[in-house]
Amino acid sequence: MVFRVGAVAAACLGAQAFSDGAWAQVVPNEPERGETMVPPVVAPSPTFDESMTTPGPETPGAAAGPSGPIAWPTGPAVVDELVAQPDANAPIQPRKLPRISHLGLMGDVGTPEGMNASLVLRPWRWLHLAGGVGHNGAAAGYRGGVTLVPWGTGLSLTAEAGYNGPGNLSGAAALVGTPIGADLFRRVSYTYANFHLGYERGNGRVAFFVHAGLSFVRATLGDFATTLGRDLTPNTVTSSSKTTVTVNGDATVRGAGVSGKLGFVVYLD
Repeated sequence: MVFRVGAVAAACLGAQAFSDGAWAQVVPNEPERGETMVPPVVAPSPTFDESMTTPGPETPGAAAGPSGPIAWPTGPAVVDELVAQPDANAPIQPRKLPRISHLGLMGDVGTPEGMNASLVLRPWRWLHLAGGVGHNGAAAGYRGGVTLVPWGTGLSLTAEAGYNGPGNLSGAAALVGTPIGADLFRRVSYTYANFHLGYERGNGRVAFFVHAGLSFVRATLGDFATTLGRDLTPNTVTSSSKTTVTVNGDATVRGAGVSGKLGFVVYLD
């Protein structure tokens, strides 16, 4: 009877150890002298099944059994999917606009200034500031101006002012024709103001433009009375619809007319 109680106790202890997850051998107390040893009853070990931890080919990413670890899917497709996911905590990067060149060189030819070379400053895409020197074929001069390009390219509005020093323009006067004689333009200086509508086009580094509009000119004809060969009453004024001439030793001519020019800009930075 004692032997049977010991065997039952051993079996109960083994079952309790298996249910608690402790994989240890339970050893009963050694029998008293004269008693016969009965081997303990040990519950069989559960059979390991790979399907409990490894997902099958038809069910990728399936979870393991109740007591097994979760099997996570792996492979290039899963890695790409993880990489493609945006980071919710990452700061939003502002979209960067293409960098513009701020400094350039401009060359143009037109009327009434002749040929000019200018330095161009472009603080913004829509604003161009220019200043430089030029030559009208008879004398040097200078010019400054501002151009507005509302969309950065295309339509433009330009306002300029400049001056050309005394020079002999009798050849140009003879070429275009003048009712007062080409000899009176042997010593001419003038100031001018241009107001032009234009079109500008380029690839960011090089731009070309064409301007046309109206110019107001104030010219001084040096030694007008001497060249004319007769005495004139000071402050003699002769006027027409577009031109006014004031004679006081030199003659001052004011007028307005159509003007235009062609040119290009090469940006340096």
